[in-house]
Amino acid sequence: MNVLCVGLMVCDIMAKPFSAGILEKDHTKVNCIDMRVGGDAFNVAANLTALGTDNTLCSRVGRDHMGSFALKFAAAAGIGTEHILAGEKPTSVSLVMLEENGERHFASQDGASQFITGEEISDALLGEHDILYIGSLGDLPGLDRERLHALLKRAKEHGMLTAMDITGEPGPEAMDYLLPSLPMVDFFLPSDYEAMKIADCSTPREAAQKFADLGVKHVIVKQGAKGCSYLPKEGCGEYRSYPAFRTKAVDTTGAGDAFVAGFLSAYCGGFSTEECIAVALRVGAECVKSLGANVALKRMDEYAGQLEPAG
Repeated sequence: MNVLCVGLMVCDIMAKPFSAGILEKDHTKVNCIDMRVGGDAFNVAANLTALGTDNTLCSRVGRDHMGSFALKFAAAAGIGTEHILAGEKPTSVSLVMLEENGERHFASQDGASQFITGEEISDALLGEHDILYIGSLGDLPGLDRERLHALLKRAKEHGMLTAMDITGEPGPEAMDYLLPSLPMVDFFLPSDYEAMKIADCSTPREAAQKFADLGVKHVIVKQGAKGCSYLPKEGCGEYRSYPAFRTKAVDTTGAGDAFVAGFLSAYCGGFSTEECIAVALRVGAECVKSLGANVALKRMDEYAGQLEPAG
């Protein structure tokens, strides 16, 4: 099985350590300033490649020096660039401010990848893939309500499974945006705060149930250091929580994307949904041990082999 990844591709300028006190000073020394490429779809594609799962990335960059850097970075990560389109809008850029404990804060400039529409993706390209993953929803104004629905509908007509993630600071208004598309989503993987805000619920469990009631087949809620929770098959199964793997966090940037990549890679490898969740948690824990969203991951089978038989 293989995955078509659609969504953000962003140049990340990273600074660590960063604290609120820095803004009160004229000059501060930091330990690290680096530039890499991130964005939900790019991170998932890069991690899938490292894990050994075939995938294609569809995104956009600008015809500028940031865009050139992003394309070279992608090629070095083993990602094909033939479906990364260059346009007149500037490349999307984020300033990633990392605290000493690994928590991160973003200041971002919208650019080319925010305005992918789904119309760039041909029926032939959909037909060549088994899973459509759409990352970065909530920060893709080009992929509006109607275009999102149309893209998922075409994916289903080609017999694809669909997976979807959320980014940014979505509110209850995002539910209206997602509502027509939810019955066509096989795997929905929001973070807990995103799920609760969109569903207007006070707990991850209530939010998961609401999404399941609206037609999502499998709801997997990422909960950071707490792990994740899972509600299967349109709410007919048992809601379960899974603890995170313990590790020292250096940088939490991209941990959720690593989780998604671990899940999709394991699913493509034929593992059960719960085994996929265990691999996802293991890969997410591996991500936070290093600086940046794209780290040196092992092949997926190695992570799967480290798991206890009982899960």
